[in-house]
Amino acid sequence: MALISEFIDDYKGKIGHYEHLAQTCACQCESALKRQGIRALVTSRAKKLDSLASKVETRAKEKAYQSIEEIYDDIVDLAGVRVALYFPGDREEVDHFIRSHFNVDHVKDFPEALQHP
Repeated sequence: MALISEFIDDYKGKIGHYEHLAQTCACQCESALKRQGIRALVTSRAKKLDSLASKVETRAKEKAYQSIEEIYDDIVDLAGVRVALYFPGDREEVDHFIRSHFNVDHVKDFPEALQHP
């Protein structure tokens, strides 16, 4: 548990960086989508401390972390941007934009029923 506390303390010092990073990416997405005439709601966030602590404690039971670096390598959602489209038909164009402007590490897939109402 000491390692987890140390990690959380370290993240507290970096959370502003993650917030800024997420906001910057969200602004870039929003501007580009507006230029392309695509209506979307773009939001961003840095992972909240309580949520992060809970996630790390749960994962630590399986992972047996040995260092802070191992925890950072394992937790992939410290910052995130969500693009919610008004028109699902714009999805491919937005996907192309994101992949051509950002390094995409993880894509959250949704059930087929949610993609095509």
